[in-house]
Amino acid sequence: MNLASITSTFFILCLFTSCLKKSPLDKYTVGQCFKEVHNNYASYAKSEERIYRIEGITESNLKISTWYDRYWIYQGEKDPTYFNNRSIFTYSKTPCPGSRANASIADKIQGIDLKNQ
Repeated sequence: MNLASITSTFFILCLFTSCLKKSPLDKYTVGQCFKEVHNNYASYAKSEERIYRIEGITESNLKISTWYDRYWIYQGEKDPTYFNNRSIFTYSKTPCPGSRANASIADKIQGIDLKNQ
């Protein structure tokens, strides 16, 4: 093999491997929820758990909302590594609150409109 063929082979391999690299955003989907647990509390103390929902995905960031008192509050764009576990916080996937699929049976019954039937 001559130098030109080695160089072209190396260039083609680099091109294919750069196309195959996964983005940190690939593991997220819109509508996915994560629970944040604060690890600095002792096991007997209950810490406040926050729930985050992914509202959208841009080229380089995640659009995030936080669940607060029966409502989603938009928090803005965050880095794709935001949900990586850290020494203080750990994150795990969780069902999203506030959706009809997660509503209690009493809430679903109250939502039925019997007047128009």
